[in-house]
Amino acid sequence: MIRYAASPMDTATVHNSSLHWRACPARRHPWKAAFAVTCIALVSLLGLTVNIPTAIIMVAVLVGTQSIFFFPSSFSIDDEGITARYPLRRARFAWSEVKRFVVVGESGFLSRRRKPSMWDTFTGMPILLPEEPAETIAAIRGHLPESLA
Repeated sequence: MIRYAASPMDTATVHNSSLHWRACPARRHPWKAAFAVTCIALVSLLGLTVNIPTAIIMVAVLVGTQSIFFFPSSFSIDDEGITARYPLRRARFAWSEVKRFVVVGESGFLSRRRKPSMWDTFTGMPILLPEEPAETIAAIRGHLPESLA
């Protein structure tokens, strides 16, 4: 078993042929989190000028749309595919479904489409990588066909 972490929320663990990790971008980037909370607070104050239910709905929508940033998400890779457990939903891709894998900064993206499309947001899977992403990226690429890795 290999375990590495910069914080308790950013860990990756390898068990036999599976890999599990959790990531929380708000903990990695406290200044960005503070800015986001400040923006949401300002919007809620603006909403209070209209009425209280409107302010509550506005805050709920803003927090809900940014839930992947604010709250931890967990991921697991096994021989069958990859599973992502986000705060408000769960997604599973079988390796045979993956047609494209892109890594950008601290995150990755799996898509069921070969070419980038405006539908990727709805059909793809964003992956929040752990602090030390090399092993995780290698594990994902190791399960993909040679042409995609």
